[in-house]
Amino acid sequence: MGIYSIVFDRDTKEFSERGGADARRALYECIEMGDVEGFDGVFQTFDRTLMSLIRNDRTHYKFTIQYVMAQLELVAVRGGLSLMECNKLEDQYYRALEKTASPEEAVALLKDHCKALCRMIAECRKLSPVTRECRSYIQNHLYEDLSLPSIASALQYSESYLSHRFKDDLGQSINDYVREMRVEKAKALLRQDAPVSEIAERLCFSSQSHFAQTFKKFTGLTPTEYKKALPPEA
Repeated sequence: MGIYSIVFDRDTKEFSERGGADARRALYECIEMGDVEGFDGVFQTFDRTLMSLIRNDRTHYKFTIQYVMAQLELVAVRGGLSLMECNKLEDQYYRALEKTASPEEAVALLKDHCKALCRMIAECRKLSPVTRECRSYIQNHLYEDLSLPSIASALQYSESYLSHRFKDDLGQSINDYVREMRVEKAKALLRQDAPVSEIAERLCFSSQSHFAQTFKKFTGLTPTEYKKALPPEA
């Protein structure tokens, strides 16, 4: 964590003395359980303690918020989300955090992030075990054959049952979900400066042009355009 942990370690004793450890634990438990109804009250207690710590810190407050955001990934995975789902949301909020101009703005953004995770976990818990298993399998095998027959065979369900159960739960077909997840993985690889041709091959697209068409369908940009639009630090 480098500077993140140094700054947060400096603050942790004071944060705990102000009741922050209990407030943070309560918030993480709320998110992990997908308790949307109880979220606002729990976050309000956490907010008061956190703001008392960082309100006058105009230099390092972003590091403290980033540290909490990083911990939220572990909380969300325990709650049932995949790392890919967490990273997709986390990337959005990290970028927004860089544009904040005050601790108040940063904490408001953190609240939005926490609540979004809480809602996603609540929705995930409503899914059938079959759909959760299928989603997990897809997310963990993006570099392999993910045709409906291959997924159904691996999970030992009939193609018809798996397909209908998945679409009833999520409102999209397995094939569309596979394409969406491959585009998300492609975005991560582009941020790592992987060549477009290599990404297309690794993610099992039939051709580079097929990859570009699919990518643009989900993002509005071609892979090359997306890569050029990335900020220098990405």
